[in-house]
Amino acid sequence: MTDADDDIRWRVERQFSAIVDRLGDREASAEDSRWATPRPGSPLAHDDSRTTYDPVSFQTHFFLTVAQDHLSTIREIVDGPVGIPPVALYTLARSAIESAAYGIWILKGGNHAKRVKRSLQLSYDAQRSVAVIVAATGSAYDAESVYAELEQNKRSVKNIPSSADLSKLPAISTILADVDLDLRSEPATALEAWRICSGMTHANRWVLSSLSELTDVPDGSPGQRRIEASVAVLATVLKAAVELRDRLRWRIANAGESRLN
Repeated sequence: MTDADDDIRWRVERQFSAIVDRLGDREASAEDSRWATPRPGSPLAHDDSRTTYDPVSFQTHFFLTVAQDHLSTIREIVDGPVGIPPVALYTLARSAIESAAYGIWILKGGNHAKRVKRSLQLSYDAQRSVAVIVAATGSAYDAESVYAELEQNKRSVKNIPSSADLSKLPAISTILADVDLDLRSEPATALEAWRICSGMTHANRWVLSSLSELTDVPDGSPGQRRIEASVAVLATVLKAAVELRDRLRWRIANAGESRLN
């Protein structure tokens, strides 16, 4: 390895350490989990009044809490004695990216009707998943009453068309592409980072081999190699996840403090 290679590796590891420092710890997770009442007259308070089943302020705080929990877990693993696993951190990063993106997507709706509609779509989709899971256990679950309340919430906002189908939640890739217009993360967009993480999570061997490092096995057979995580690729996806979390924090604070005109 040349001096230039050593310098590149040092710079990459330094960038990775800087991103790990931004992940936050359990105290940060606890702080994020503290829901704050939106200021009366704020956009978030107005949204809450039309989302009675799962108020937007609760919903978005929950997405933030889940994202932070995954990021805190990544930091605990990286700082722990075992070392960086070749694949597992990408699954945690993917969950953090998705959770933060859902919250941002709601709050960047642009107006009250769009924010409420997006909130109701996510609530509808969540209830549909619960109904399937509960049914598999043989237990009873009254999903229809929840759907009815969500539809009632929809009808309470005059600018949401009556024909709007709450069951039609956009794919996560579509949501991430929309969120990227708000974020513009570099060197990878949120969607690109999510795709990297998805490839790792779903055991895509070609993604894994392309974006990981191969090292010789000490005392192994000639040519025997093992896969190790690339800190450069990890730093890229974690940077996107951290920026999504920070953007969601900002949007929650902004929507809950500012007043409607």
